[in-house]
Amino acid sequence: MPRFLRSSAFWIPFCISLIVTGIFFLWEIGTFNQLLPSLPRPSANPFDVAFTGSLIILLSVNAGLAVWQSRFGHCPRGIKRASGIAGLLGAFTLICPVCILLPASLIGFGFLFTVLAPFLPLLRIISVILLVSALHMLWPRTK
Repeated sequence: MPRFLRSSAFWIPFCISLIVTGIFFLWEIGTFNQLLPSLPRPSANPFDVAFTGSLIILLSVNAGLAVWQSRFGHCPRGIKRASGIAGLLGAFTLICPVCILLPASLIGFGFLFTVLAPFLPLLRIISVILLVSALHMLWPRTK
């Protein structure tokens, strides 16, 4: 069993991140429609749910490992930034292009649809790749 699994330095940030990102991403895809108003977006398909679950787990594990590494090891440079960028990309790609009001109001809806819609699947892939890369760099090495 890896050493970090026995440490509260991993589990506390993991659980906090799991709860916060879980609530946020599940709200974002409309899981809590009956309780809270959510973003106007199409209903989530199984791919959206799987993508959301992978983002929640990867972000939580990375947060736990980053805290554990900063306390008991060394956190590689740029890991927190890469995880943050991946989380923002993931959140951005879960929102339908119709809901991105600020950029749409600045550059126009037609241009926004034309530019962003084809790239949303690519941005999802990039966010998962960033999170998996960060996880690989944060994973403790056995000696």
